[in-house]
Amino acid sequence: MSKLKKVADQVIVITGATSGIGLATARTAAEKGAKLVLVARSEETLKEITQEIRAKGGEAIYVVADVGDEGQVKAASTAAIGEFGHYDTWINNAGVSIFGTIEETSTEDLRRLFETNFWGLVYGSRAAVEHFRQRGGGKLINLGSVASDVSIPLQGMYSASKHAVAGFTDALRMEVKHERLPISITLIKPTSIGTPFKDHAKNYMDKEPTLPPVVYDVQIVADTIVYAAEHDVRDMMVGGGGRMMKAMAGLMPKFSDWMGSRTMPSAQKTNKPAPGVQDRSLYKGGADGSERSDYPQIRKTSVYTTMEMHPTLTALGLAVGALVVTGLVLRSRSSSRPLVSAKTMRQLGRQLPDRSTLASYIPDSSTLRSYVPSARDVRSHLPSAHDVRSALPSASTVKSQLPSRSTLASYIPSASTVASYIPSVSDMQSTASDLKRQGRKAAEQLPDKSWFAKRWAAGSRDAHKLASHVPDTSWFAKRWEEGSRRAEKAAKQVPDRSWFEKRWAEGSRKARKATERTGLFG
Repeated sequence: MSKLKKVADQVIVITGATSGIGLATARTAAEKGAKLVLVARSEETLKEITQEIRAKGGEAIYVVADVGDEGQVKAASTAAIGEFGHYDTWINNAGVSIFGTIEETSTEDLRRLFETNFWGLVYGSRAAVEHFRQRGGGKLINLGSVASDVSIPLQGMYSASKHAVAGFTDALRMEVKHERLPISITLIKPTSIGTPFKDHAKNYMDKEPTLPPVVYDVQIVADTIVYAAEHDVRDMMVGGGGRMMKAMAGLMPKFSDWMGSRTMPSAQKTNKPAPGVQDRSLYKGGADGSERSDYPQIRKTSVYTTMEMHPTLTALGLAVGALVVTGLVLRSRSSSRPLVSAKTMRQLGRQLPDRSTLASYIPDSSTLRSYVPSARDVRSHLPSAHDVRSALPSASTVKSQLPSRSTLASYIPSASTVASYIPSVSDMQSTASDLKRQGRKAAEQLPDKSWFAKRWAAGSRDAHKLASHVPDTSWFAKRWEEGSRRAEKAAKQVPDRSWFEKRWAEGSRKARKATERTGLFG
């Protein structure tokens, strides 16, 4: 994977850019210096947002397109290349939902939701990968949801579309890796986000819809997407609440289903009556242009997401914190002084929320009781002995599923069938004659004796020529005599035995004198 550019050096395409997550991401990327291509259905809103970005010194163009139409998505890709020559990151953000049961929702509406949420993302992904293949790399960011991992009742088709998005994105990532293409693909999975998502969704319920808590601020998602544009990450969950839901669904799927059936339907309804079924933004773009909507409480930060975006600092901080705590504990044990001073405790106390704030986070007893199943509910979910027995197949059912003797016998080939696989004598004789003919043909293609004789004579001539270049015996004899003379000269230059004896005697005298001076040996 080639290194991704900084956002300031990128050209970024964003679908669904006129509200919510798409709009917040566009503004965040523009502030960092990115060139933008904004894609949505509402031309009026697109024009306003583009002018806003340009007024602040940014570069942006817009393309009116419905992502459910593959031709319009390809046209958006072409427009981006035509304006900036290329693009570095493509963000598939456009999406919509339907509040209502699966049974009461029309098939037309269900198909339309999939056209936008799933097929729109597929069209955008294919257009982007095609461009990145030609360009030699790029970044694809697909917006999934916590509903990619955990299904949500009353948003059943939305959950199905986001499950499909996750499966498609994972498969595409593996195919890209198999081809060793330098393309990074990230799946972003937000939890409940305080955007106009609920205001744009088609509603079949008798109450106005809302999102189940905890609801996070849209800027957290925008920051996560911009982070992913610069880093090769596989997927990112926005909001610790979503991670907890996924963990519970994985560890206790039946309990998660039961909790969802008890709490999720009421958590998605307000007390405000709905004015009948309205299409809102399911079939046409809305002139919205806002990032946020009204929710009872919106969490501005997510510790979990912050840790995801700073994994090294998080690990370092945890290690340092552990060391500090260990040091303080050891110090307190070796000293009579308290672990934390009264002044420090007062400062920490000022930073803690007051009792009323803490109380608002704790559900009342009636809410807690509603989460705990009654004995009757538990018994109703347990199968009775009769149900268990009825689920087991009877002996007659087991026997009926076993093959009969005649069926088993039909699997064994008959003697005539086996004999048909063995070749007859005439077949073997004809095969032998065919082999003889092929042998004769091969022999006819071999060269005759005269050809070998010619080759032998040519080889002999070559050998005689080679031998004529080899020096005769007198040449070797001269070389030997010359070498002998050089050896005799070298031998004369070596000193005789008397020279070595003189050197030995002289060395012995010097050794005795050195010993006498030092007195080491007595």
